[in-house]
Amino acid sequence: MYVSVLGCQFTLALWNHVTIESRLTSTMQCVKGTDRVFAAGLLLFGIMILISVYRFGIKRSRTVQLLATVLLSGYFCYGLTLAVFLAASASLEHYPAEIVSIKRTDYAHYATLTLRDGSETQVKISSAVYDIIENGEEVVVCSRTSLFDTEFVKIHRAE
Repeated sequence: MYVSVLGCQFTLALWNHVTIESRLTSTMQCVKGTDRVFAAGLLLFGIMILISVYRFGIKRSRTVQLLATVLLSGYFCYGLTLAVFLAASASLEHYPAEIVSIKRTDYAHYATLTLRDGSETQVKISSAVYDIIENGEEVVVCSRTSLFDTEFVKIHRAE
């Protein structure tokens, strides 16, 4: 029973990682208020630790299971916090993108852009968007404002 529970937890952790890395972070990226998102995730992690300790207790025979649960809870908090912030965000706003520079590395593509408030930020973009910008086509910024004045953005082709 113990092995199947841990196997199920690790499978869910892997699924969570694939979902978050491939969907949420590639669609909308937090550019303002990342410290508030981190603080909310840390608070959620603390609550999950307390629930885990209460549920399993601190017994010598269950320390490995408690440790695995605490570690996996921290991992789940990352995706859950991002999902909550994106779900609680306002409607999308589009505005023309002011691209300062673009950069290609071996693993990712980045664009430095100017936000509406005049600050510059670097966001990860797909290879398709990188090619669009490199060809000189017009792109727009999708912006969402969420809880505690956090801002998420995505760059895509103007339509």
